[in-house]
Amino acid sequence: MKKRLVKRLTKHRVYTILKLRKGTKIMMGSLKDVAKLAGVSVSTVSYVINGKKTVRPETYKKIMDAIKEVDYHPNIAARSLKINKTKSIGIVVADFTNIFYIDVLTGIESELAKEGYSAIVSNSRNDPKIEEENLREIVNRNVDGIILLGTDGDRYKQIEALSIPVISVDRVDQDYGFTVSIDNVMGGYIGANFLLQKGCKNLAFIGFDRKISVRDRLQGCRQAMKEYGLSVDKDLIYLETEISPKGGYEATLRLFSYRGGKICDGIFANSDYMAFGVIRALADLGYRVPEDVAIVGFDDITLASYCIPALTTIAQPRNQMGVEATKMLMKILNKEEVEPHVVLEPKLVMRESV
Repeated sequence: MKKRLVKRLTKHRVYTILKLRKGTKIMMGSLKDVAKLAGVSVSTVSYVINGKKTVRPETYKKIMDAIKEVDYHPNIAARSLKINKTKSIGIVVADFTNIFYIDVLTGIESELAKEGYSAIVSNSRNDPKIEEENLREIVNRNVDGIILLGTDGDRYKQIEALSIPVISVDRVDQDYGFTVSIDNVMGGYIGANFLLQKGCKNLAFIGFDRKISVRDRLQGCRQAMKEYGLSVDKDLIYLETEISPKGGYEATLRLFSYRGGKICDGIFANSDYMAFGVIRALADLGYRVPEDVAIVGFDDITLASYCIPALTTIAQPRNQMGVEATKMLMKILNKEEVEPHVVLEPKLVMRESV
């Protein structure tokens, strides 16, 4: 490809532009160009970029303006050799189709951007084998840390053995180093207690069979029922292999065909996604929500407000979970003291399904 170098004078400083054949111009500013334009030394610019030195606010602004002016992009690979960091974080997401995880991921990436880190994101599709392959690939990228989002906790110890900092999100198993989650037992208690307050006597529980958080929510549900002198019928607990409307739909059909009719007056769905399938299945079976069967979901994703009827659910602060996980990881990387387990509060959001 033919190219030619052009000298350009800006504010009495010279930097280089690479001009491509089709006329596209791409700045090729160097560290030296930034230093000249800002009127500081190359070492000062380097210190600021790598976060090793505090400078006066006006000097910092000059350097940032100069970086923008010459469109300087640090060579991440070369810098990682010098400071032993790649400034990249690996993120393994259990399922991209679940909006809950996308909302948490948004919080992670916004906080990473503030810290000057990039993200390498992979989707495990709730498949342990794919999850293991994704982790192996991310580790091979020499990332500075890893965030596990809704994935199998058994992977934690595998990564920890490699001396790579790991944060598990949407887990409360404190055997695994650093975690960010909500109080799932409390969330289960709140949801079941609300159904019971509204007059439900026979509660069914529909969840996902691979998550510790589901077992914790079921524990909270049992605690609430015990206070009412009731117990959860084991035949009314359905743990599915996927978190999806389809999973909720099929579980509900099996639930109501088991004894040939209506066997519960309230359903606690482990996720809003599953609750959507529950609502559709009940409609197909001829039951009204909430007149015949009341439903509480979990997560409070945006779509929960727009289904018919609008879904009563337990809200998780999804974006905050992502932010907290990233802040925790940054503290670890900066060798600061950190609280290993952050547990956030769930909240009941009352709508029309109860």
